[in-house]
Amino acid sequence: SNAIAVAVLPPPIESPWVRIEVDQGTVSAGGLVQLSWQSQNAVEAVIDNNLGPMPVVGDVFVRPTATTTFTITVTGPTGLTAMDFVTVTVVSPPPPLPDEEYLITTQTVREL
Repeated sequence: SNAIAVAVLPPPIESPWVRIEVDQGTVSAGGLVQLSWQSQNAVEAVIDNNLGPMPVVGDVFVRPTATTTFTITVTGPTGLTAMDFVTVTVVSPPPPLPDEEYLITTQTVREL
């Protein structure tokens, strides 16, 4: 009879994966933006810039006052990590337009 050797291998270790997105990449200082992320094979997630621990899938609203890169790090059950980041560019708001009445009252009037 022929003997057959069977090797039982442990299941492969699945590396964690994460993707973070922002609803608008450019905003005026203090403007509201939404960060949202998805991950797989993760048991914990942390976002820098004082946002801290987060669900492994979720979203959060932030009001950056300067251009900021938000980095999310997820950790899998075996300690492997994955990272992703998104940058929100903060621009100075344009100067306010003068009132329409002001424009009318300052127009040059020529007598015909």
